[in-house]
Amino acid sequence: MSVLFVGDSQLKYLHHVQLEDNTAVRCTSGFRVEQMWALFSGIVKDHDIIVLHAGTNNVPREEPSTTLHRYQHLLKIIWTSNPTARIIASAVLPRDYNVFEGARNNVGYIDGCNRRAQEINDGLKMIASRSTQLEFCPHPSFGVDRRTANRRLLSRDGLHLTRRGIQQLHDDIQVLVSRIRSSMCVRAPSCQPESVCEDREDPIPTDYRDALLRTTQPTVIPEFTADLDDEIIWPSLPRGSGVIVYGLEVVMEQQQIVKILQNPELSKVSEIPPVKPKGGETYVIKSLNADDWRCDQYQWINNGSSSVQVEGDTLHRKYFKIKTTGTKYSKTKRAVGSTKFTRSAYFLESNRNLVLVRYSGDESLYSPLAHGNSKTDSEFVRTCPSVIQQIKKDSKIGMSPSQIFDKLNAANRVPSGVVHTSLYYGFFT
Repeated sequence: MSVLFVGDSQLKYLHHVQLEDNTAVRCTSGFRVEQMWALFSGIVKDHDIIVLHAGTNNVPREEPSTTLHRYQHLLKIIWTSNPTARIIASAVLPRDYNVFEGARNNVGYIDGCNRRAQEINDGLKMIASRSTQLEFCPHPSFGVDRRTANRRLLSRDGLHLTRRGIQQLHDDIQVLVSRIRSSMCVRAPSCQPESVCEDREDPIPTDYRDALLRTTQPTVIPEFTADLDDEIIWPSLPRGSGVIVYGLEVVMEQQQIVKILQNPELSKVSEIPPVKPKGGETYVIKSLNADDWRCDQYQWINNGSSSVQVEGDTLHRKYFKIKTTGTKYSKTKRAVGSTKFTRSAYFLESNRNLVLVRYSGDESLYSPLAHGNSKTDSEFVRTCPSVIQQIKKDSKIGMSPSQIFDKLNAANRVPSGVVHTSLYYGFFT
């Protein structure tokens, strides 16, 4: 009986544990519940037991009820593809302080995360009690039930796992795996364990300081074979933009766009703009500010707009062409654009914060450009309006720049490696 572990980078070094035969591991840094399907959709039918260790990256971003909804949707997709699969839902582990030198800790942030993690775990436990194919693994040794972390099992960053922590995580889950195998009375075939996250040339570090940087990202989007209400579940982008591709339609009719804006698939709605998306991709973005969707790290030239009345509402449409190098002159100096790569945005007057954004053409036409008023050649990357508003608000109450940065980071609105745009991509596992 084959077993598949799926999760974020807390599973990164699971292959250092003595795994049983016919066991596979699929994990990627930063992935949330709604993105997990991209990791194993192509092999879901090949495994009898699927272990889901997900939700850590959802905790700082949304309410527990939303995460639980996403979890139930993922379960439905799995059972649609593999109706006999037995699933183990691994509890979301509590966090603790980052004890690296110079690290800043927000007590309220950590306590809030642990509280929300406990609510998610309570919900998963209830869901599991109502299904004969779902088991919940509580991980009591980690302090899950107490909402306080067992420091010995966590690395110095307070988030990833030590050697002992990884072993304990595996042992907790293995108890349920053995119970399921016994109940089904099926002898599993023998094969060598596999892992797409293994890094055997680099010994497991004691403190896991570089765990985020070394986690292997998938380079190929796996094929999706599940059919859920005749709807394809698109994977998230493997290049780590932190958002979800809503679809890859070449042409979308107005009626289809309105239908999506009125009733979007919540598991595919992104809260942040994509990072340099490709032509042919479509996103649905619900953000704090109605203009956050514009900050996709490209530079665009407005190419017109229009609006139309639909079902008692107004559909607004905005069109853009990519800004290219060079200028042209009429009475004034103007930037040059190309319609070979375009962006179209659609939103309803009744809900301007929910925007459908489509990209068409060849994204390779774009060349990094400096701001028009810049004295250097460094690429201009726009800061999201919601972040600017928050900075202004916090500065007025006397918060220092470092305190503001910590606050945004705690809310997962400061990027890793990108300081200007999205100011959204925080410290993910």
